[in-house]
Amino acid sequence: MVRFNNLTFFMSFPKLIFKQNKTLDLEIALSFRNMKAGGVDFKKIGFIDPHPSLKEHKTLSQTILKNYISSYYSQHKEELSRACKKAEDQWKNISPKFFLLVKEIFHSHSWPAGKYICCLSIWNCNPRNLQTKTFQIFYKNKSYQETIIHEMLHFVFYDYLFANYPKYKEKKYAEIIWDISEAFNIVIQNSADWKKALKTRKEKAYPAHKKLIRKMKQNWKTNQDIDCLLKKVLSK
Repeated sequence: MVRFNNLTFFMSFPKLIFKQNKTLDLEIALSFRNMKAGGVDFKKIGFIDPHPSLKEHKTLSQTILKNYISSYYSQHKEELSRACKKAEDQWKNISPKFFLLVKEIFHSHSWPAGKYICCLSIWNCNPRNLQTKTFQIFYKNKSYQETIIHEMLHFVFYDYLFANYPKYKEKKYAEIIWDISEAFNIVIQNSADWKKALKTRKEKAYPAHKKLIRKMKQNWKTNQDIDCLLKKVLSK
């Protein structure tokens, strides 16, 4: 059994850094302002709902977004800083158990190298970048740990998948793998063992993934082995 106070054990896992990044907020806004995926309209959910004043603009141009971000960061400086600290504290409380759970599921697969960064965002889009190991979480979330777990799971899932099933690195599989990765996270995060160990709330799924989730949940219930699960869903 691995103990939580084993220094060597924890040195093998990434250290997650928490910060703010206005430049990244602009990049994400420009990428997601007209995006729809998994049955979700990101312009509505990510921008208009949390920032109703943006609704008055027919288009969210780069200039409008840049000025809005600059003004918002200036007016909510202390609030954003508190959110950053809160997210970091929540992660510290659950990360030891999270890494143990991940280690078990992925057969002790090594985490991909990189400088892992979590950026508190004024947008409710919560994207991640597999190459830079960076992701965003909406700073007004009541709880941050569910989103942090979700994004960290993506990093290890993709790395494990590409290491063991390399053909799926091809661009033509990108959308399929995205669907599978999102459904996998819901199945795992909403499992009784994970919710009990990490004391997390139920994770919401993309509407378009509900059928896939039901199938993956049943497969996982029958055999909780990552390779068995992947072979079944990838074959279809």
